[in-house]
Amino acid sequence: MSDSNKLWVIDLGDELETSNPGSEQQATVPPPAVPRQQPIRAKTAPVQSAPTPRKMQRAAGRKPMHIALLLALTYALGPFAILLTEQGRKSKPWLATGIASGALAIILVSMRGAILASTQTGRGLIPLFVFSALVFLGCFSVWARALLITGDAVLRRGKKLPSWVKTPWAAGGLSFVVPGFGLLITGCPKRAAAVVWSCWPALLSALMLGHAGWIWSVQQRTGHVVATAEILELVFLVTAIVAAVSVLGLTAQALEGARQAFPRSARIHNQRGDWYALALLGSVACLVVASDPTSVASRLDHHSESLHASGLRVIPLYMTLAASRLDPADSQYVLQAIDLNTELGRIDEAAGLRARLDEDLSAYVQVVMGEGETPLNVDTAPVEAQSLDPAAVGAEAPVFYGAMLPVNMKEQSTDARAGALAE
Repeated sequence: MSDSNKLWVIDLGDELETSNPGSEQQATVPPPAVPRQQPIRAKTAPVQSAPTPRKMQRAAGRKPMHIALLLALTYALGPFAILLTEQGRKSKPWLATGIASGALAIILVSMRGAILASTQTGRGLIPLFVFSALVFLGCFSVWARALLITGDAVLRRGKKLPSWVKTPWAAGGLSFVVPGFGLLITGCPKRAAAVVWSCWPALLSALMLGHAGWIWSVQQRTGHVVATAEILELVFLVTAIVAAVSVLGLTAQALEGARQAFPRSARIHNQRGDWYALALLGSVACLVVASDPTSVASRLDHHSESLHASGLRVIPLYMTLAASRLDPADSQYVLQAIDLNTELGRIDEAAGLRARLDEDLSAYVQVVMGEGETPLNVDTAPVEAQSLDPAAVGAEAPVFYGAMLPVNMKEQSTDARAGALAE
């Protein structure tokens, strides 16, 4: 006897159907298709070919340059030091700039006589100055880049340097001769590179000041260097200021290199700092006491007279004003400043100096008149200080302001001076 029971198998997603005997079987709806996800593949680096035996032999036979020799050559070769390291040789823009600027700098320095002779008319001096500035900028930029690469090598292999080089005295002393050396060996390559890069304005200023006399003679002869001589004098002043600031910067970086050479614990817990500060204050006090402002003013006045005889007017004016600040008791400096301002057409400045001198001497006249005496025993009627009229200033004036006398009367006697003042 057959079994009438049936076994139904239901798949997931299928609908349960019931069948009635005698009815047609209903069609089932298939489930929606699920999109197939692509398998995630991990990214792998491209497979590099194995080095050939010849390359392996070259890499094994190449030894790194000694760090002391690398340092010396980096400072000695200048912009060509970019060729010393593999990283520098791989950088094509830096390499091309270093070679080109270094070659042009050598040409400018070695042939400066012929180059200056070709600019006797003065018309080519400004383009020559701009071109030289660009050449030196390129040289020192590439040099600083090479020093930065060498500094990274110092950080890795600095232990091979001689021990005496790392002492504060050696680091600071060598930094005066080799800028940035102390910062480089103490692990500050970026600051050392910045110090080397900042040397190009100092070198350009030194070269310009060295040829200042020749440039001034060309300007006086042709007048084609700049529009006016006063502009050229201002350029000389700015150049001198840049040179002075560069000297201060050189001293500061040398002292900082010496400070960095101290051990870190000594820099943090340095108990001698108070003594150093006290010694610095003492030296400044001794400098103030021992200095003689009147002698410095006299030297400034002497140099201003020699420069004025050469045709300069702006620089002697500022030197004379500095002398009047150092020695305000001598009115001769103010009188010369009035003359120079008058020559330059600065009437307002000359009037201001004249008013200041009038005010200073008015107080003296009031004191003398109050005591019943007159300067140099000259019999003059008492007058009010406000009514004093400044005397004429210049080489043709018979007498200077107040008690000042012209140069040709310095050798006369006191009686002759009194007679001149009475007139």
